[in-house]
Amino acid sequence: MRILNKRKTVAVLLLISLILSMLPCKDLAAKKKTKMKFSKTRITMKVREDKYLKIKNNTMKKSVRWSTSNKKVVSFDSKSKHDCWLVAKKAGTARITAKIGKVKLTCKVTVKKSRNTNGNNTSDSIPSPTPSTNPSVTPAVPTPAPSSEPSIKDNWNTLKNYILTQGYTANDGSRGIDKELNNFNYVINYYSAEQIFKFSCFQDVSGSTSATGMFQMKISENNLTDASLTYDIVFTSSVIYGGCTATASVPVTNENTQFAWTVIKGNIGAAQISNLANKSFAVAYTGWNILLMDTIGNNFTMEKLGFLPNPN
Repeated sequence: MRILNKRKTVAVLLLISLILSMLPCKDLAAKKKTKMKFSKTRITMKVREDKYLKIKNNTMKKSVRWSTSNKKVVSFDSKSKHDCWLVAKKAGTARITAKIGKVKLTCKVTVKKSRNTNGNNTSDSIPSPTPSTNPSVTPAVPTPAPSSEPSIKDNWNTLKNYILTQGYTANDGSRGIDKELNNFNYVINYYSAEQIFKFSCFQDVSGSTSATGMFQMKISENNLTDASLTYDIVFTSSVIYGGCTATASVPVTNENTQFAWTVIKGNIGAAQISNLANKSFAVAYTGWNILLMDTIGNNFTMEKLGFLPNPN
């Protein structure tokens, strides 16, 4: 009986060995470590669009060194081991590189123009009526006096209608107007589905200290008195970076306003980040003012939308 049991044991072991030898090699290879790589090796973007580039299967404890071959085409903001936030600045190509120890990952980014530049009105789109040959009759009832100044709500509607009819279509489906001054791009978008206005300012400051940053202000059409602010900046060397948020009351806000910022990231002091954010808001506010006056009309300013008048 003992001999029989031993034979059964040997037979079972042989059967297990046979089954293991028949398993596909890929089942064993699956246990090996998965190769680290970018989620995409080629990305196409449009100007003012932002996208995330992710690193897959990064289990290394070493820090990631990010770089761009052309900061004027694509800038980035990241201190993460797993992803990088890309911001398209102007049409062209650039390569984003991530170095982790001896591993080097690259991704080619192609930036295209976001819209056609031919967005101006044409004076001959509607033919002028032919003058009447009969003299006009003076009305018996005097013409009513012009109504009072448009309300703040009326001005917001004017801005919305202008953007929807004269603005370009952005990559995210919104409609927008923009203006570029020096190294700053000022943009106002309207999102019909969310009924939200988004004011943006993209900065690319070059000089003794080069940096890129983005400032955004969102205002709901259902609540035109409150705004949410976000500010993000990274020096091109990636040595200094920061981001913060704040809320604003529109009736008491203009370019001189100093906000109470909540710092959400950064490797410098909260006071420094807040100071940079307040200075950037002053620049952004001034640019939005110029954008409104150049598109809607010379008298259409941020003040028309309910913002605090400038004492100067």
